[in-house]
Amino acid sequence: MAVQGSDKVKLTQRGKTKLEQELIHLKTTGRDEISEFMGSIMAEGDISENSGYDDARLKMGQLESRILELELILSRATIVEDTRNTDTIAVGSTVLVQDEKGRERKFVIVGTHEVDAFQGHISDESPIGRALIGRQVGEKVSVETPRGAQKLVVSGISVE
Repeated sequence: MAVQGSDKVKLTQRGKTKLEQELIHLKTTGRDEISEFMGSIMAEGDISENSGYDDARLKMGQLESRILELELILSRATIVEDTRNTDTIAVGSTVLVQDEKGRERKFVIVGTHEVDAFQGHISDESPIGRALIGRQVGEKVSVETPRGAQKLVVSGISVE
């Protein structure tokens, strides 16, 4: 998701640290790896018809674009304070919900730039995230998702 203008970006401290580490990696190791690759391609001679050189330039462009994106995100970051509140769901909360079939699911509510669906980290701006923010244990929510309407009951709130 692109950051525009003076948009503030909500991040947990853990998310900010992760993005800072990625930025350092890209600026050092990432740039070095692409530079070495480009050097080896150029050592082969004529680059006008070398698809490897085109690939290296594309990768360099993607890397520099990601660096700029991370710098912009971090410059606009607002750290969401960890209140250790387990009464009400907020950004940073780990939430247990139960669906209509009794299946339990665990979500961690995070800012948009920290989303990792495979880890259960969902955005506070996603349909489920929006529905859960401000809720308490025992509350029921109905959420319209791409898979259709879901009814969830909040069964637990914690802060990791």
